Amino acid sequence: MLDAGLPLDVDPQGNNPAPPVAGLFDLEGPPVDGLFLSHAHADHSGLIAASRAHVPVWMSEGTSKMILAGSLFARQPSVPQARRKILVAVQAVGVGPFRVTA
Repeated sequence: MLDAGLPLDVDPQGNNPAPPVAGLFDLEGPPVDGLFLSHAHADHSGLIAASRAHVPVWMSEGTSKMILAGSLFARQPSVPQARRKILVAVQAVGVGPFRVTA
């Protein structure tokens, strides 16, 4: 899955705006193999907290630092250490049936 963004027109303090994506936001069916973040803006990462707790979240080191800063200073959701997977430039990773290169 690429990005789990909070829609820009939704109040982040309101009800859970997560769409019914089987395996990512609900407990129906098998979990997705991984969630990849393109960058740290809330419209790309704002629904991480609503995703299944054991789905790994892949991101660059820079995105990881931005999400950490957002969680510390702007009350944005963080990514638990156990879920955080760092992508290294030009180093491919295998996730499910895919090979992904940052």
